[in-house]
Amino acid sequence: MGPCIYVLKRSCVNWVRKLKEKPATIVGIAIFFFIFLVPLLAQGISVDTSKAGDINILYLIFFGLSLFFVGASVAAGLSTGTSFFTMSDVNLLFTYAISSNNILVYGIIKDMGWSIVVSVFMLFQIANLRANFALSILESAYVVIVYALLVFISQVVSLVIYSFTNANQRRKDVVKYAFIILLLLVVAYLVYGVSSRGTEAIQDYVIYAVPVAGWLLGMLAGVLTSNIVLFVISVAVIIAFILAVIGFMLKFKPDYYEDCLINSENAYHARQAMKGDRSAQANIKRKTRFKNVKTMKLGGGYGASSFFYRHLVEIKRTDKSVVFGTSSVLLLALGIGMGIAARFTSNDIVFAGFAVMSYIGLFLVGITKLTQELSRHFIYLIPDSPFKKLLFASLSSIIRPFISGILLFLPPVFINGFPILTSLILVLCYASINCIYISANIVIHNIFGKYSSMSLLAFLYFLFALLLLSPAAGLGVLFGVILDSVLIGFFTASIINFVTTIIVVFICRNLVHNIEFK
Repeated sequence: MGPCIYVLKRSCVNWVRKLKEKPATIVGIAIFFFIFLVPLLAQGISVDTSKAGDINILYLIFFGLSLFFVGASVAAGLSTGTSFFTMSDVNLLFTYAISSNNILVYGIIKDMGWSIVVSVFMLFQIANLRANFALSILESAYVVIVYALLVFISQVVSLVIYSFTNANQRRKDVVKYAFIILLLLVVAYLVYGVSSRGTEAIQDYVIYAVPVAGWLLGMLAGVLTSNIVLFVISVAVIIAFILAVIGFMLKFKPDYYEDCLINSENAYHARQAMKGDRSAQANIKRKTRFKNVKTMKLGGGYGASSFFYRHLVEIKRTDKSVVFGTSSVLLLALGIGMGIAARFTSNDIVFAGFAVMSYIGLFLVGITKLTQELSRHFIYLIPDSPFKKLLFASLSSIIRPFISGILLFLPPVFINGFPILTSLILVLCYASINCIYISANIVIHNIFGKYSSMSLLAFLYFLFALLLLSPAAGLGVLFGVILDSVLIGFFTASIINFVTTIIVVFICRNLVHNIEFK
């Protein structure tokens, strides 16, 4: 284990030393902590908790988010899997005379550290947690810790499912249908419980027994409700699960590094492709599915529209449906959950769900079809208007948020009688916010190209997204206050966001006119 500890230590030391060579990264980190964390903590100390809601709403949100993460991990495990290792780990450790057991423990420890880093953005929600659920600063920080544990365990679930089902279609089918049946049973039980007894049904021990999602909920509720027995049992089950996964990998999958090697190579080539390395994208190992796709009734596309047609064909080949994809089931479950929660509390829970999903969208829109097209030469060679090429290459990524918004905000209309007009405006606003995220990506590519620091680009992406959202937020609040209507405020913000997107696409149209390949 000594060499593994040395690699961990040297990785941290080298990262700190490299900061000296990247002053822009240092400035970005400093601005990040100054702009976000300092005001957030200051607000968290003095925030008003007089209008706090039911703590069970927080449990419902966390349980739904856990199901979403676990579902995504199961889907990834059944297809491409995940890896705890980078290519540098592969080159340093996989070729060295070190026990595979020690290497696996090293990977788990490293992934746990990355889960904590990824979860730092949840610190922004401390003030909201205190204001909406009357939590203390320590309790809010504990929610962030449990969220980090959720991210880590999701990676563990993906790895063990991939190792168990790899190259065995029968096992894949068993795992897939078992998960779907379990998910439907959990949702049905929760719907029945909430409809008969209210939001207190989320604290049933049947819910706490749901694998991963229920265990983490028990760990969260055990502390917030001072139920020590529930907390101890939940922690013990989680530890036993992690140890069981490690034992499975060590005993039944001693050559797990072969699976990890493939996923590490794919992750490395994907990062290189994002930086502009065309050859890296060709090296990504994909499982080819020989499947006939019927004509999309669009004539195959012509000129710039051919990109939109090809993206639809790719989506249908991957998800079997252009409209209803793999993630649609999870989004629909979240929409049903919001409708049930709103039925026994208030319609404010739908607006809270809108805010949470809009915030999560900031991290999910990172890689779009346009980003992939910019790494290829075809988009530069088609003799068509640059504006049309940029618009059609982004169109499939623009349509998906509309579908996601419908799945999220229409179920409360049928479950709780949520106003249909309000629901449609929320769908429109949700889609417009995702269009702004796409616009921020376009601006970053137009200004910095593909040969820049990824950490700096990520920070600038968040910054440009906030800047592009500012006009809509300001005018939306202004019109909403003047006309005393929340709906008019949301509708105004939606229109401004769409106008901003069109302006950004028009200004950056030369992005697909001047090629930057070397």
